Parts: sequence; structure tokens; C-alpha cells
Amino acid sequence: MLNMFKTEIENYINSLEKSQNTCMAYSRDLLQMETFLQLNPDKTVREYAEDIISGKASSTVSRVYSSMNGFFRYLLDQGKIESNPMEGLSAPKIIRNPRRELTEEEKTVLRNMPKGYGDKAVRDRAMIAVMFDTGLKVSSIINLTLEDIHELQLTGETRSILDDYIYGSRDALLAGKNCDRLFANCDGNPLSRQGFWKIIRKYTRDGGI
Repeated sequence: MLNMFKTEIENYINSLEKSQNTCMAYSRDLLQMETFLQLNPDKTVREYAEDIISGKASSTVSRVYSSMNGFFRYLLDQGKIESNPMEGLSAPKIIRNPRRELTEEEKTVLRNMPKGYGDKAVRDRAMIAVMFDTGLKVSSIINLTLEDIHELQLTGETRSILDDYIYGSRDALLAGKNCDRLFANCDGNPLSRQGFWKIIRKYTRDGGI
């Protein structure tokens, strides 16, 4: 049985070049594994890995397997173990729901969902209009700069919506911060991919889409 120490897990997490959220998730996965193995000394790492498949979403299992695999490869590189106990184990495939295109009626509903004249609503109208006009992926939309918009093929209506945002609400959202991205959040920082989808999910839910 491999002895697990929190310091080894901490050292591994500190060696990662990943986002803070990913590091926190990996740390939580590994500490749960360590606790399980300490409470069940008759169990092996492979048995634990096989047990967690039951009752967990495939995406969660995939992340846990990734964190465990990385940790044991790290220990192997450090010379603290002689073999990777995860060798040969693979996480179940993630089954994703097929994408469905929005109907024109649903697109109209979504375009009209941001209500009022608040800065967030003006920004959200602009984001949704740009999304439908260009067909760009979310990662591309959130990385647009002010210079990029001159290259976009937009309708006159969307240009007008975008101008309302750029020459009005954008400065209010930036709150004096210097940001080269077109779309900013309420803290004046670039809007994240997660933030974008959170906004879209809210409007689709409110619009009954």
C-alpha cells in the first residue's frame, strides 16, 4: 500500500500550471482518495479508481482519473514510487448531448431578453447580437478587442446596439480600469467564458428556451 502524505499532494498541486479552479478540484480529488485509502487499508488505488465510477458523472470521473494519473506520474518522476498504479486504467468516455440549433423564433426571443437600459443589459444585448451575426465561438467573442470589431460583418441593427454599449455602458462597467477586450464584466475585467455562458443560460431559462 502506498503511503499518502498531504505534503506530497501539496507539492504536486504547486507544480501544476493550471487554473486556480482546476488546482482546487485536483487537490480535493486527491485528498478524498488519500482519506479513503487511510480508512480502508485493505483497498488498493486501482480498486478506489474502479469504485468511483459508480454513481458519478462521467465528466467527474474523467477529472478524478486525470488528477490521480498526474499525481502518480509526478511521484514516479520524483522516484517515490516504482510504478503508476493507474497504468492501464482509463476513464469512461464522456457522452455529450447532441447540439441543437436555435430556431429563428428562439433567436428572436433571446435577442429581446436583456431588458431595460442598465449597463449589463446593454452589454448583454450587444454580446447576443454579435454572437448571432457572426457565428463566432464563445472563446472568440470574449477575446474580441475594440480594433477587431471593424473586421466583423454586422448588420446595421447590431452596429447600433454595439455602439450603445461601446460609447456608453462599457466605460461604466470598466469603472476606470484599462481593458482591451470588448466585453467586460461588472468588475471591469475581461468577461470569462464561464461568465458568458452563465449570462446566456440565464436568458434562455428566463425566455423558456
